[in-house]
Amino acid sequence: MQAFPYQTIELFAVGSTINGCGSYNSDMDLCLCIPMGTENVYSSERMYVFSIIRNLKTAVKILRRLNTIIKGKPSLRKVVRRSEVIPAKVPIIKMALHPPYEELDLDVNINNTAGIYNSHLIHYYSLLDSRFPAICLLVKHWAITNGIGDAATGSFNSYSLILLVLHYFQCGVQPAVLPNLQHVYPDVFGSMPPLGQLKLFQTLQHLPRKAAFLGDFLPDRILLEICFVFLKQIGFK
Repeated sequence: MQAFPYQTIELFAVGSTINGCGSYNSDMDLCLCIPMGTENVYSSERMYVFSIIRNLKTAVKILRRLNTIIKGKPSLRKVVRRSEVIPAKVPIIKMALHPPYEELDLDVNINNTAGIYNSHLIHYYSLLDSRFPAICLLVKHWAITNGIGDAATGSFNSYSLILLVLHYFQCGVQPAVLPNLQHVYPDVFGSMPPLGQLKLFQTLQHLPRKAAFLGDFLPDRILLEICFVFLKQIGFK
């Protein structure tokens, strides 16, 4: 890429695009992985905190450089209608596109690799039981409607809501609907292998037998009932 002519970079789709918990109008989240030459060992907690702050500042600078290139390159302006750098807790560049892609917004972050591993894990939970992503989507829309589904305002982000639903499917019902994949498959989900080794559709052998929680295929009415019980259990009225 023009912005990084002498670096090896990788681009990964993350978030609802990968984890199965999105809808037709979800943004597409992307993670741009760029080597920054940072150390893996820190002499103190203070130095570790300083490294995080330094990397966040570097990420914002990189995103601004990328934004300048997008706005200055005619071929990119034909695709990208609007772009803006948002220096949030996880800095992103938000892009809106021209037709025929006008309904797809892009959010690109720099080196938020935790999001890649998290998306990989949640993706497999979604494959195990289709009720899990369905309830996640209902809960996310409920949170947005009630003004508590926007991390920018200090409320829940999508991943926090997904974790609440996951906890409910693992611990809130008996028998459990979903296993703990990090415990059952520590080599696959309990570590952080190189990003290039992550696979989205590998077969998981020796899975615990799935609980028959209200059957395998549920009508919308039953899904809403499950959602209501979940919200009641975690304390929302």
